[in-house]
Amino acid sequence: APKPRPFLKDRASFEEWRERTLEGYRRYARNLDLDPEFKLRRSEKRDGYTLNEYEFYPFEGLAVRTYILYPDGARPGKTPVVICMPGGGGSIEGLAGEHARDAYFTLYPTRDRQCWYYAKCGMIAVALENPANASNIHPDFGLWQALGVASRYWSKVGFPGTVCYVNRTVSSCINFLKHDPRVDKTKIACSGHSRGASILAAAA
Repeated sequence: APKPRPFLKDRASFEEWRERTLEGYRRYARNLDLDPEFKLRRSEKRDGYTLNEYEFYPFEGLAVRTYILYPDGARPGKTPVVICMPGGGGSIEGLAGEHARDAYFTLYPTRDRQCWYYAKCGMIAVALENPANASNIHPDFGLWQALGVASRYWSKVGFPGTVCYVNRTVSSCINFLKHDPRVDKTKIACSGHSRGASILAAAA
């Protein structure tokens, strides 16, 4: 039988494990720019929402693309936000339901279309890629090879795997959206499928 994990032994063990784990996340979320720069690259009208493509910079020299879907009729200060991340190999195009424009493979195109569903329900939806996924993959690498290279790179420059990348991108998006007059700041949620569930720990 598999051995139980140490943090499941009792409440004290769990709380000690939780604090140790969260400290790693907090360390890479400190000193964030509270007013991050998001450059609007394009804005296109869709059925029921507007798709904006932005570029922002969680680390010096690193540009990250994101789609933000703004539903029609978003009320000032009343619109919930959901920040989304796809499963392994998924892209921001897939998250936004832009499958005709999505050149990257995903096994779950319907499930990964999270942003499209949320925007259709009247929420602001943010599409984020995992590091070494989709457009971030070098043509010479497969998905898992690319993920391995990315993890080794982040570790070599002093960060624990790709945790820091996800923390910074999620935190930057939350800080950016808090300045948006349409956003209900008390209703910012995250949604991730499979490998994209790492977004939940980062947001917490």
